[in-house]
Amino acid sequence: MTAAERPHWLDLAEARRALRAREISSRELIVDTLAWIGETEPITRAWVAVAADTALAAADAADRDLAGGVDRGPLHGIGFGVKDVVAVAGMPMEVGSEVARGFVPRDDATVVARLREGGGICLGKTVTHEFAFGSSSPPTRNPWDGRSVPGGSSGGSAAAVAAGQTPAAIGTDNCCSVRNPAALNGVCGIRPTFGRVSTAGVVPASLGLDTVGPICRTVGDVSTMLTSMSSFDRADPRSSRAPIPDFAAGLEEAPADLTGLRVGVPESHFFEHLEPGVERSLEAALETLRELGATLLPIVLPHARHALPAFFVLDVAEEAALQYDHLRGKAGKLGEDVQQWAELGSMILATDYIRANQMRALIVRDWEDAFEQVDVIVTPATAATAKAPDDHPIFIEVDYPDGFREDIVFAYGRFLIPVSMAGLPALVVPCGEDGEGLPVGMQIVAPAFDELAALRTGAAFERTRGPYAPPPTVASAP
Repeated sequence: MTAAERPHWLDLAEARRALRAREISSRELIVDTLAWIGETEPITRAWVAVAADTALAAADAADRDLAGGVDRGPLHGIGFGVKDVVAVAGMPMEVGSEVARGFVPRDDATVVARLREGGGICLGKTVTHEFAFGSSSPPTRNPWDGRSVPGGSSGGSAAAVAAGQTPAAIGTDNCCSVRNPAALNGVCGIRPTFGRVSTAGVVPASLGLDTVGPICRTVGDVSTMLTSMSSFDRADPRSSRAPIPDFAAGLEEAPADLTGLRVGVPESHFFEHLEPGVERSLEAALETLRELGATLLPIVLPHARHALPAFFVLDVAEEAALQYDHLRGKAGKLGEDVQQWAELGSMILATDYIRANQMRALIVRDWEDAFEQVDVIVTPATAATAKAPDDHPIFIEVDYPDGFREDIVFAYGRFLIPVSMAGLPALVVPCGEDGEGLPVGMQIVAPAFDELAALRTGAAFERTRGPYAPPPTVASAP
């Protein structure tokens, strides 16, 4: 799409080129984007609040800067969305919950401040599942059919990006909350290595697992966002001092094919209980990687199947601690699922927590051993595609052809949680669709602090596919 047409469909790289070439102004871009949000928000319901006035003022400032020869960075004059567990100064941060109604932070989260310093324009706050603790993100709907859930907990961010309401958005990923919404909405998202991106100013779901990552329509845009978002931050005690490469530049320098790349394919757990459309798409994607020159090697991650129960012991225990005051002082104001998780967490014994951490250590060692044999590891992102909340807005069951049945929390997290437990980086890219046209995603896992390996693999795969096609429900919007 050219800048002369509806410019909200420009991705970050296209918008950056158009702005520098003076084909479009930042004001024109933001005005059109805000108008498109208004036109399509009845379909997606992805936004909690839109900051139209401040976004337009920032666009005018960006235009003045460019006219004066000042270029603040790769996001200069371009909008982004922010998940509503991430602080934006002067905007409500209600984390999808009645208990936080009316709270307005005074300062930006570190990650928002960094994007603004690079010239980015905050468009507003996107819907999160309550306290970032779920996989349906009500009331947001998946723009591919307008009925199904967008995943979670960063469902609003992923749906907004997929629907062309923003070229990029911030999500958080504790269990799987950047990656499963990216997969279900047919876009790209990365969980960075734990500690790579500051979580200062972000309401936590877990103090030991939380990460912040970007969601975009292309791998190149993910790399641009990740470079801008990454930093060492003294305000975050978990922040890492590891060197931060220019991911975007590293991607541009990468070879076009994958000759010599060793791709690990797990022999168990990650390919069990799949919907047919997911299985077909992953088989085709692996064959594409082989055709690009990669060598596919079987690997074993012996404790991966134990990651889910160990994760929930750790996570709900930490959730109970974080929700302690809400459970006692604001009884009945938490959502049904969050209340149940927090109450469950309050019953976990210290011995259970210690044993779960012991299992976590074994899971970490498994990944380390695997990466002595391969460069990246590829799995399905989710076991199932997006499902409509026909019987309940949150509790939704998935039935598989082999007779297995599970809630979407597990269907959308089963293959992602082992990565979270190890603190590793993982990129999700779209790799196909099911029989109803709903997206399927592929997860590319890399060693700690080697996000570039996943990004290069994803970019090479992405080049074999056509340009992004808007979801049908928004493509036909006026």
